[in-house]
Amino acid sequence: PWFGYGVLAAYLGFAMQGGVNGALLRGLGSSPDVWGYAALGVGAAACQTFAKWLALRFLGRVGVVTSPFRAVATGLAVGLGFGLAEVVILGENQIARQAGILVFPWLGIWERAAAVGFHAFSGAVLAIAIYEERWMPVLVVVALHALDDTVAGLVSARVVRVSAVYTCVFFSFVTGLLWTYSQTLRRSMLAGTPAEGAS
Repeated sequence: PWFGYGVLAAYLGFAMQGGVNGALLRGLGSSPDVWGYAALGVGAAACQTFAKWLALRFLGRVGVVTSPFRAVATGLAVGLGFGLAEVVILGENQIARQAGILVFPWLGIWERAAAVGFHAFSGAVLAIAIYEERWMPVLVVVALHALDDTVAGLVSARVVRVSAVYTCVFFSFVTGLLWTYSQTLRRSMLAGTPAEGAS
């Protein structure tokens, strides 16, 4: 059931993102610059993070999260549900545009694997932040997510010309950073002491 809350959060997050980034795009015009894509990245990150946070906050309120272990497990499940739902949402958009798959999409699989990992680990970080009543971890998730989405926007629009392999390496690196941060927070929470710089 926690996984299902992540799926619902994904659809809520993308609905909010459509409104927020749609308004931003109308203000930015047809060809945003680097700062415009950064604004769109922050908009996407804030909407998606808020949707995950909302789902996790609800689960905490109804008594699902009763221990540090349960907080991490719930966060991972919600984040995983969100990440896999995002794959479906993006696939639906691909089909709606009638965009065919011409070759084996190994780079796409790599990129989506990094994205699903990011969502799962961000769910864990958000769950720990809620459990320990901290805001800095939430800001870290938004910042890293905005960085990913800004780079994705710039590369997709060919404002920055980078090989798809290097882009996937970058996304994997950011996911690795978030995994490391989530492990630091988890160990700190289980030890009963706040992580340095996490408050």
